[in-house]
Amino acid sequence: RKLIVSLPELRIYNPFIIADNQFSKLPLIGTICKGSGAIFIERGKGAKGVERAVKQVMCQRPVEVFIEGTRSRDRRFLKPKTGFLRAMLEVGGERDYDMLPINISYERTPEQETMASEMSVGQKKGLGIGGLVSWVWNVLSGKVKLGRVHVTAGSVVNMSKKSNLNHVAKQVQQQQMAGVRVSGYHVKALQQSLGIDEEVIKASLEDLKVPFWEGDCKLKAPKSKNERWTLSLAVAHAVAPHVKSQEWADWLCSSRPPPPRNTSESVDAFAQAWERSFERAEYAAEKAIEKLVKLGFEVDGLKVEHVLGYVEDRVGRPIEEEAVKIVLARQRRESRRVDQEQESNAGEALAKSGAPIPTGQEEAFGAWGFADSTFVLDGKTVTLHSDRYSLGHRRLPKLVGFLEKEMKTKIDLARSVYPLPERVRVTPSRLPPAIKEGLMNLFGVECVKTDDVERVRHGTGHCLSDVLKIRTNGVKRAPDVVVYVTSQDTVVELVKFAKSQRLCLIPFGGGTNVTEALQCPSYDVEPRCIVSVDMRRMNKIIWVNKEDGVAKIEAGATGRTIQEELAQMGLTMGHQPDSYEFSTLGGWVATRASGMLKNKYGNIEDIVREVVVVDGSGEIMWQHHKEDDQGKSFGRGSFGMPELKDLVIGSEGNLCIVTSCVVRVRKVPEKTEFSSVVFNDFGAGLGFMRAMQSSGLKPASIRMMDNAQFKLGRVFKGSEGGSGLKKVVQGAALWWKGIETSSMVAVTLKFEGSAIEVDAQQKAVCAATKDWGGLAGGGENGKAGYELTFAIAYLRDFALSFGLLAESFETFVNYSKLNVMVECVKQRVREAHAERGVCGEALVSARVTQLYEDGACIYFYYIMDSSGLKDGSRTFSEIEEIARGTILENGGNLSHHHGVGKHRAKFVKERVGGSVVDVMRGVKKEIDGDNVFGVRNGVFE
Repeated sequence: RKLIVSLPELRIYNPFIIADNQFSKLPLIGTICKGSGAIFIERGKGAKGVERAVKQVMCQRPVEVFIEGTRSRDRRFLKPKTGFLRAMLEVGGERDYDMLPINISYERTPEQETMASEMSVGQKKGLGIGGLVSWVWNVLSGKVKLGRVHVTAGSVVNMSKKSNLNHVAKQVQQQQMAGVRVSGYHVKALQQSLGIDEEVIKASLEDLKVPFWEGDCKLKAPKSKNERWTLSLAVAHAVAPHVKSQEWADWLCSSRPPPPRNTSESVDAFAQAWERSFERAEYAAEKAIEKLVKLGFEVDGLKVEHVLGYVEDRVGRPIEEEAVKIVLARQRRESRRVDQEQESNAGEALAKSGAPIPTGQEEAFGAWGFADSTFVLDGKTVTLHSDRYSLGHRRLPKLVGFLEKEMKTKIDLARSVYPLPERVRVTPSRLPPAIKEGLMNLFGVECVKTDDVERVRHGTGHCLSDVLKIRTNGVKRAPDVVVYVTSQDTVVELVKFAKSQRLCLIPFGGGTNVTEALQCPSYDVEPRCIVSVDMRRMNKIIWVNKEDGVAKIEAGATGRTIQEELAQMGLTMGHQPDSYEFSTLGGWVATRASGMLKNKYGNIEDIVREVVVVDGSGEIMWQHHKEDDQGKSFGRGSFGMPELKDLVIGSEGNLCIVTSCVVRVRKVPEKTEFSSVVFNDFGAGLGFMRAMQSSGLKPASIRMMDNAQFKLGRVFKGSEGGSGLKKVVQGAALWWKGIETSSMVAVTLKFEGSAIEVDAQQKAVCAATKDWGGLAGGGENGKAGYELTFAIAYLRDFALSFGLLAESFETFVNYSKLNVMVECVKQRVREAHAERGVCGEALVSARVTQLYEDGACIYFYYIMDSSGLKDGSRTFSEIEEIARGTILENGGNLSHHHGVGKHRAKFVKERVGGSVVDVMRGVKKEIDGDNVFGVRNGVFE
């Protein structure tokens, strides 16, 4: 017998292989395949890329393609896909095609062990040259046993524009099925999988006309259940017509012939054994789902991989996975039927109610940032559509895959779990018409807003719970009215009016807090009408004294405004928190903020020299000056009492309204540069940072990302991550320095100052890098890492749409406790995640952001997949609260700069002495005796 592969003299040529485009990207192999004429196409792109295949056929050169569009991972025949055939017909005009069905029957498939292993972990390994080379080596060295291989060619099937492509594909596949062969190797696997006698299996396969290989099998029986099932499923097409369950028969083989009228006893016994395995797998799936429902999950949101993690009776991964899919589909159909029966006209009316979200706004609603900057999805590629950031328009094809790999979950990109709202619903305003009219008379109609969108935005900040409440219409109470103040005098008038009318005032800056500080107290706690006082129209720089380096600025000015206007004068305030584009000077004071350039310019308490506030009686308060303040001195002094600014900084809106501040300003730095360094592990990176702190030459910003964040940063390089040669060189450099990619951390640096100052700092960085075994990463990476900070919040709210809940929480900790605390928090979060049955694994990472003589600020980031949870926000909050408790137990602080608000108020009494709390409440009573500022944050809850 001879198998003719190629006879050019008879016009029989080697076929050109048509494959997915990912194969073309394999180093060396992709190049060889392209050179030999392989045709690479992108799935789901229709006729795109098919033109070349048609051209080859027109030249009498055959092409080879998988009729299923992909390879089966468990040896079943998959449902044929007709997209490629349809595209061929579209491009080829009126041309007919002849198709020759070919089946390659392996006794043991080349990737059998790998596929079985991938089933166990539920993830397919990425395609790579390393894995291919390793496999070839194993074959050549005799470690991979294939057994026998049988190639069968069927009869030609014609295809034209008149053809029913589904029928054509079915014809091709049924001829391929006829070529499947089995041996004693398969019979043994079937016996172990199904638990029936081998003689019954052999008899049934003979009756089903499944051909056997002649001779004895030399392969050893596989040990794993998954591998045995992949062998068993090689005959799935033969048994499918005899299985009673339509769902299971379709899964076994969608192209099966109709069931025969008469069958033998052995075939009936064979089919019943399969059905018993299916029933067992379904029962195990039902018990797993029941367990998850008790943990607080909803059937509609459960993922297959999640349920599989709770299946206790292990039948075999292929059967288990399909059983979960079948049971979930049944229960979801039943759930929807019940929901439809319970749906009422009132419910339908409620769904259509609410205020529409206005368009054309500068800021997004229900998400962080500018409305014109947002992440979008194209297939599995994520892109930030924005002209504002260096990351804008960069394609990130690996981001989704990175999250799926790190979290061990599958992200359903077709399902919007927490979509951006189109309308907003909230309890109607209770503001009496007479009071509304009084406010309009005092401040003008354009400064008084009572529409629901304004009210909800002013009653929420940007912590995860706030954003979720907006997206799920879960805001129970919002301010009854929003008043935009335009000057200090209007603030005085408003406070006096509020006191006379028994109104509660809550100051509003940029609305960027992450502590629930803007959430309104419930009606039973605060029965008065609530007025949100929007400060953003008070945004002027009142005066600047360049000689003394001070300026007076209104409290409603955003960081963006301050930076731009001072820059025109050649000055900078130097305060740049992550939120500086939207947060305000008054908000920084209220929360005791810290910025990314703290090393050079200090925290807000170092920058602010004086505050001017309006107390609960409507009186203006200051300490060192009156209205003719330009002639006064602003600096350190001793006055026999605490500074007013020290009482106000960090007061979170509980005591007064800040109307303006005198702040320190400096000349715009002569030189600004970026740099980056990588180290082998977190300990080495921290050693480097401490060395920089003690040197007295630390840069304006120095931030360290742990390994998880470092890998995310690499993903954000997108398709612009450098050439293959560059990556090889980088890999060699890391190897030479002994830096492992599995543990390495990255430090980003920003230098600001005079040329001499920057030069000295850079030399100190080089020396410390050498001492701690680091490797310089360059200025480009340093700048990218610094600017990535501004995109992370956009990413959080984009991921939220697909059910991924994420948040950051920070603390200060002394160096002696830092390493232990970080590891304890990560471990405890992972444990709490698992204890609650949350899908996949917790992705928790840490970053060191601000340095001090005695310790550092640590940011933690936690991401979880909320799929299936009835109340994902509650579960996330529980885990975050556990993380905060672990931070405190291990020497961390309640907060370094985010503050307390209502989110962390329960911890305050544990961390602050009772007498101190009493003192602060006494101050509150003197400054705001009638509790006009009733926001109830922190100790005033």
